[in-house]
Amino acid sequence: MDNDDLLAPHRPDPAWNCGDCGELWPCPVFRGRLRSLYRGDTEKLTTFMRHFRERAAVDLADLPPAQIEARFLGWISDPPPRRRLRSI
Repeated sequence: MDNDDLLAPHRPDPAWNCGDCGELWPCPVFRGRLRSLYRGDTEKLTTFMRHFRERAAVDLADLPPAQIEARFLGWISDPPPRRRLRSI
């Protein structure tokens, strides 16, 4: 991931993929930003993401509800990924 990618908005496109990195939305970059923004307040983060889950459920009606639930809310309770340190 380069610096341009970190500065991109990482918003969903109409098919609910990230418009910047192409990953399924919410993409890893956006999830990381939300973790930083909500600072461990999983209740507020869950409330925020439920809004997107409801909108996506309409657009992604061909997907099983459990898959949509996992994609939009399942990652919230997972521990954040560990950062790799670069050697200098």
